[in-house]
Formats: sequence, C-alpha cells, structure tokens
Amino acid sequence: RVTTFFPATALSILAVVAVEFGIARQFGVETPLIGDYGGSQVNNPIETIFTSDRYDLPDLTDFQTWKLVLGYGFALFATSFTETSIALNVVDRLDETQGPGFLVLIGQGLANIVSGLLGGMGGSGVVGLSVLSDRTFGTTCLSTFVTGLITFLIVTW
Repeated sequence: RVTTFFPATALSILAVVAVEFGIARQFGVETPLIGDYGGSQVNNPIETIFTSDRYDLPDLTDFQTWKLVLGYGFALFATSFTETSIALNVVDRLDETQGPGFLVLIGQGLANIVSGLLGGMGGSGVVGLSVLSDRTFGTTCLSTFVTGLITFLIVTW
C-alpha cells in the first residue's frame, strides 16, 4: 500500500495499464482489447431498434419465439437477481445497515429493459465492485456516476 488516499486496487489497475502500453506494446507484445473482439459497432449512438431499418424485432405471435425469449430472459433474470442480491447482502453486512434491496432490484430490472430497448446490454450488481466502492467510501450518487462515465469512456475508446 502506497497511500491511504489512493485505493490499492486502482493503483494496481493503473500499473498494469502502464506496463501494457508503456513497455509491452513497445516490444511488439499486444494483448487483445475490447475493440479487438468486435467493440462497439454503432455508427450513430442515437440509432435504436425503433428508429432504424437495420434492426428487426422478432415476430411475437409465434410460440417458438416466446419460448426462446422467455427461456433466455428467465436465465438472465435469475443470474442478475442472484448476483445483485449477494452484492447487496455483502455490502449490508460490511456497513451493518439495511439497504433498500427490493427497490434496487426493481430499478435494475427497469434499467435493463430500457437498456435492451436502446440496443445495450443489461447489467447486474457485482460483488467485487460493490465491496471496492464501499471500502473506498464511494457511496454517493456522484461516485456511481463517475464509475459509469469512466466505464463508458474505457469501453468506447
């Protein structure tokens, strides 16, 4: 630990990025980045399934379509629900408080629906990030916004 002001986890991430771009890439060693796996293929970020002819919604009158959509949807719901519930439970035990778990799960569900309609990917609570945020006093709305903004910048860069 270098200092208590700067979290050790953030320092280690910066160190790995510095080694990757400062040393390894100078000698021709390249590890794959998110963009190498396809990245963001959206030319117009405002373009959604409602405004473009490139995207087609499935025919929802067919039972096979509903079976497929509900099967994957339930699996994703169960996974996200479980992971977020575990993250909430861990943070509640760390803080010795009781958070609004039901409201968090409802908000996450609504956000995932909107994200899917806009062409994005749904998300869920991650235990490691929740503990990191809690231990580094990142418990305000500003910290959540900054985390999302930095993640957005990293993914789209």
